[in-house]
Amino acid sequence: MTSQKIQAACQLLLQKYPTYDDFSNMMCAAGLEAPRPRNKPLVVVIEQAVRASIENGGLAALGRVSGVAMPMFELWYLDHGPSRGRDGALRVGFITMKCEELDGVLARMPGHQVVDSNGRFYYRTRVGRGRRRSLDVIALKTLTQGNLSAASAVQTMFSTWEPDYVFLCGIAGAIHKDIRIGDVAVAEQVFYYEMAKIDEGQTRSRTVAWNLSARLRAAAAIASRHSWAESTASLRPEMAPPQPKVLLCPIGSGDKLIADSSADEIRRLRAANNKIAALEMEAAGAASAAHELGRSEQLIVVRGISDHADAAKDDRFQRYASDTAAAFSFALLDFLE
Repeated sequence: MTSQKIQAACQLLLQKYPTYDDFSNMMCAAGLEAPRPRNKPLVVVIEQAVRASIENGGLAALGRVSGVAMPMFELWYLDHGPSRGRDGALRVGFITMKCEELDGVLARMPGHQVVDSNGRFYYRTRVGRGRRRSLDVIALKTLTQGNLSAASAVQTMFSTWEPDYVFLCGIAGAIHKDIRIGDVAVAEQVFYYEMAKIDEGQTRSRTVAWNLSARLRAAAAIASRHSWAESTASLRPEMAPPQPKVLLCPIGSGDKLIADSSADEIRRLRAANNKIAALEMEAAGAASAAHELGRSEQLIVVRGISDHADAAKDDRFQRYASDTAAAFSFALLDFLE
């Protein structure tokens, strides 16, 4: 089946690029190298190039630049779909909740294609890393926001794709004024602040917490020492620094969108752990699902700071904060194997 797909794709390429020079120039534009002809028919050279692209992770770029994208992706999916082996690639899942968050991730997934699997639509690409393991990156945007959707997405990502790691990548609000717009919070712990007991008219908070992977946090600490924010410059507001800070910290997660710095929820979180730096609405669901699946060591939560969870909260910096979270997440991949 795969051989037939390769031959069909090669015929389409031969029709579009009938000479070796035409084909070689297209390969160069895709960042790939065309095999030397050595008196071989051009269709044989094209087939060698396609097979090499399958092996080295260049198939998505070849499909994008050549304009033969769908036949190319059919080949790739046959070799790398969820029901097939990984052939050594590091498989990483990204879960996002908002369009801005997804945009930040997709901007770093060259040649991504849409895959319909088990009723969900995913975005997928293959990224070569030279002699290191290539990356097989799958991204998902949930239909709704919140912890319930995040829990469902984590369960589905693991059961459908069996990734090595899953990133919950998006935005959060800071609860400390010294944290700046665009800074990135990497969760050491996730505190869910909605649990409570009501007894004789009194409401007693029962905060639940999950610890996240120490190995991934250690990799994040190393990645944070390197320059990683260059790709976010075009979205950076004037008051934001060129190199955002990366904070390894506890974060709070609940089911309320908080825009009041004096809210009881913030007070309770500070009482539970005064190092909690940010608030959001999905990490508890993701952490709970990963814990139930025995996958806590494979989950990392990365949040770009878009506001300060106060009366000045608005949407102005969500795209920039989403981009810094995505930029750091992809920088972190360089430290994972």
